[in-house]
Amino acid sequence: MFLGPEEYPTPYDSSVLALEFASDADEAREVLDVLDGDERERLDLINKIDFGFMIAYGFFLFVLLHKSAQIFEGRLLVFSRWLAPLIVMADLLENIQLFKIVAIHPDYSVAAGSVFYQLEMYTWTKWLFIALALFTLGWVLLSVRKVRWIGYILLLPVMVGVYAFLSKKPFVENLLGQLIFLGFLISLLFCFFYKRELAADRR
Repeated sequence: MFLGPEEYPTPYDSSVLALEFASDADEAREVLDVLDGDERERLDLINKIDFGFMIAYGFFLFVLLHKSAQIFEGRLLVFSRWLAPLIVMADLLENIQLFKIVAIHPDYSVAAGSVFYQLEMYTWTKWLFIALALFTLGWVLLSVRKVRWIGYILLLPVMVGVYAFLSKKPFVENLLGQLIFLGFLISLLFCFFYKRELAADRR
């Protein structure tokens, strides 16, 4: 993240992402020990900004799936659109845990078990539900010849997400974040360049 600290553990693209996937106190310290007080305040600032961002992307995701369900007559999307508010709720609860972790650093002796358990639960709920929502849109787009390539790309995050959840490998977790960012970007471009004739272009 461009607002975040410049120092973060490899292979993550940002300290925020690395902290989101911290499963215990040692991993949190690996992220926060290299940061001074001002940089930790910048982490909190990013989390505060994220409250607005989560509402924006949650609204976008809901409308995207809702409109796609109408246009492409995708029953799967009628249900998956309701993942959007659950994603926003998980993101909100995740941010609360991130605030706690930064606030009590470096002494996690009192709240270590509960705070990291909750962080892990909310973080994975958020990422996997986003991946699943993109998957359902991708599945529907596979039946539209001209944008089938978008469908294939949107299938990738859920597959990588399942592997990331099972393996807990930092490289795969970071890849999941990159693929979901790509998925949102492609979905946004799809909205701008969509033409109604695509709905009739079913295989």
